[in-house]
Order: sequence, then structure tokens, then C-alpha cells
Amino acid sequence: MEPEISEADLLCYAQRYGNLFNVYCQGDVATCDYPGLLHHYENHGISGGKKVGCDAATDAPVKPVEPEISEADLLCYAQRYGNLFDVYCQGNVATCDYPGLLYHYETHGKSGGKKVGCDAATDAPVEPEISEADLVCYAQRYGNLFNAYCQGDVATCNYPGLLHHYENHGKSGGKRVGCDPVVETTEAPVVEPTEDPMKGYTKVGDGFCRGPGGSTVNFVKSEVPMSLADCVSMCDSLSTCVGLSHMGKNGGYCEAYGSMTSASTGWAYRNKAEKTVVSSGSHHGVVCYTKDGSGLCSQNNVAIDDVTKIICENSADVCEVYIKKGTLREVSVQTGNDYCSAIGLECLQQFDDQNGCSRGTEYSSCDATGGTTSDHIIRCGSVPTATSEPTEPGLTRENYICYALRYQHLLTAYCQGSASTCYVDGLKHHFENHGQGNGLSTECTSEFLAIIKGN
Repeated sequence: MEPEISEADLLCYAQRYGNLFNVYCQGDVATCDYPGLLHHYENHGISGGKKVGCDAATDAPVKPVEPEISEADLLCYAQRYGNLFDVYCQGNVATCDYPGLLYHYETHGKSGGKKVGCDAATDAPVEPEISEADLVCYAQRYGNLFNAYCQGDVATCNYPGLLHHYENHGKSGGKRVGCDPVVETTEAPVVEPTEDPMKGYTKVGDGFCRGPGGSTVNFVKSEVPMSLADCVSMCDSLSTCVGLSHMGKNGGYCEAYGSMTSASTGWAYRNKAEKTVVSSGSHHGVVCYTKDGSGLCSQNNVAIDDVTKIICENSADVCEVYIKKGTLREVSVQTGNDYCSAIGLECLQQFDDQNGCSRGTEYSSCDATGGTTSDHIIRCGSVPTATSEPTEPGLTRENYICYALRYQHLLTAYCQGSASTCYVDGLKHHFENHGQGNGLSTECTSEFLAIIKGN
């Protein structure tokens, strides 16, 4: 049936109370928001004694009248009470939510004695008292704000958030907004980014870069204490350097390592119980780093996580790790084969452990779960480059390449990133032992087949 309140009734309602016509119709009958007008009448007009419908004498919308509350009035209202400008305009006149401001004034501002409209002297919105440059200086003066609201970069500052913080916390806490007079400028102050001195290096752990069975080989020790950044520079200056130990709080001495491939050593670090075995004296603050890309672990994007707990060796041919059972790269890791397959390598050996890189008894194979034990030491090596055809009936060579194309980490690990160089037997082994049980797909799409054909 016909609605009790028609659009014509709502138009007359809007025109009778000009601020509604301005806000809900933008001054044009063709753009009226009738659902919004109905909502306003039912939730505010009725209780406020406002009349809906047209004048009986004409039964038609009345001539528009000048709005009682204009957008300019609402803008001045928002700017007069800065928190409203922050919330309803996001600190920018172009993005003001005028219906929201009108709603706020009618439901909260009017009853709270707040003033709507512009100053009579100017009859125009006033400029914000606090500029963006002022807010940048405020953030930089109190460094935690610059970090939280600008992420350390002036170009990404959240100015409405800074204004909100100052008005709700800074002002009452005695904090100062604005720039110092001697350096005040219309341009936002520039903060030079600081470069990470350890970019290109991975922290292996706390302690010297030493294996469980002996001392390191081919290393250079600094003659004088030096900073961590200078220690990195020393390693970078040596073409054979693949990692370093920095003494930190123990004088700042640096050891740069050129090889970690002997049978008794690896990229292990001494745990707290073993540190006294390394050499005499205290080693508080010593840290071991490997140079990214120089070892097999780095090449296969191995990082410390819930499964990989310690990188024990990161040499050109071996990635040896202390691991906890869990899920890594969509693979449920229980055995050495599970772990090495997940990172795109083959398992060479699997050992019991002593809760770190110190090896226990070697397992008979890389398929051993170790029963109830929760951790192992796994020694992985490079996957052979053979490309023989799989023999599994039902799945073709193309299926296994499609399997790699579908899951990017497999394409990187088994195909060196290209469908033309896939190690198909390795993909077959991964699918049968991991992918199939986890519901992964070998289905070929037309896009995948086009890639394979193009190679």
C-alpha cells in the first residue's frame, strides 16, 4: 500500500526546516535523500514537534527557503570545537560529514550550549589555529608521537590523530604544540631516515658463531674495540667474510669469519650453559650474525620462527638447524625429510639433540619421528638438479610443474623460479609426502599449460 508519508511530504518537511533541505537535498530537489529525511523525522522531528507534509492550501511542496543552518555554519561549528573537526572532517574541509555534524549539533551540541554558525564579524569559517607544521614539530618534540603517528617519516604523518592527541592528552599534560620560533617554517621539518646497520645480515643467536664440537676457523679479530656498524664494515671489506661475532658489552671486539664448513663447526652459537667452554672470561652481550645470501639457509629464506629455533650451520653446501615439530610453509614437520622438503632442500642427516645445536645420537634415517620427542637437529643439503620423469600413474610431468606454479614457494625451491628448470622427481616426492595429505592441488589451468608450453 502507499506509504503514509510520501516523498512530497518529506520534501515539504525539508523545505519547511531549511537546514534539512540544505543537508539532505544539497539545495536541489533532484538530489533529496528521502530515506534520510524519513529517518530524521521519525527519530528527531516527531519528538521535537516538527511538522511533516505540505500546506493544506496548496498540497504541494512550498517554495524553498534559505537554510537555517548552512554547511558554512556547520564548518564553523566543527572548527570552533576542534575535536569535531578532527572526527567529522578528518582535519580537511573537503571531507566534512555535514549530515553528521548537523546530527551532532541537534542531539548533543544544542542541549550542551554549544554555538553553531560563524563569527558575525566575518561570517566565514576560520582557519585552524594549529597547522600541520605545528603538529609535526609537536610529534618530533615528543619522539614517541613521531614514531606512533608518523611511522618515523614526515610524509606519512597522521595529522588528525596528532591534533586529537594534543587536544585530549597533550594540552592537559602541559605539552607544547608548534615549532620553536627560531626554526619555525611553513614547510614540514625533514627527518633523515637512519639506515639499519645490520641490513644484509641475519642474527643467529646470542653467543659466538661456534659449533658444538670445536672452535671456528679462518676468522679475523679486530685489534681494538669497535661498534657493531664498524664490525659489519670490516666483514664487508673482506671478500671471504660470511658472518661475524660482536662482543657488544664485552669491549666491542669483532670477529669476522671466512669459513664455517669444518666437520666440528657450524653456524651454531653457544648457549648460556656452554659459554664458559668457549674461552675464559665473560661473554655477556656477544651476538652471532650470518651474512645474508652467503649460506644455504639464507638462499632458501630460512628464518627463526615457531619451527626453526636455531640456525646451527649456514654454509654454502649445508643448512643445519635445531627445530621444533610444527607446521612450516604448509608442511607438517615431524621428520628431517619433512623439514628439508618444506624449505626446498634434501635431508642429509637427522640427530637427537640437547635442546640446542649440540648433537645427540644420529637417527637411522631422515624419516624418523623420534617418537614423543618434540625437537631434532636436521642437516639439509641442496636438491639434485636431475629432471627425470615421474612414474606415478595418473599424474603427468605437467601436473607436477602445475603443482609448483600453483604454490610459489615450491616454484622457488624446486624450479629456481622457472617452469623450464623444475626438478620433477622432487615435486613428486613433495606432493606424495606432504601436498596430497594437506589437500594441495596438482590441477593444471590453461594459464599454467601456456606457461609450460612457452618453456
